[in-house]
Amino acid sequence: RDIIIRTLTAKTFEEVSTQKGKERLKDELVGKINEILTDGFIKNVYFTDFVVS
Repeated sequence: RDIIIRTLTAKTFEEVSTQKGKERLKDELVGKINEILTDGFIKNVYFTDFVVS
């Protein structure tokens, strides 16, 4: 959970305001989460809501 929060809060509006930016963020999250998993892996993350403030 901490790695997700740190990754999200490090992003600027410009980095995540486009569809391509959101895809890059998803790829980054998948990579970081898989690095710390000791058993199994994830293939994708899904955003149900996306709020930038």
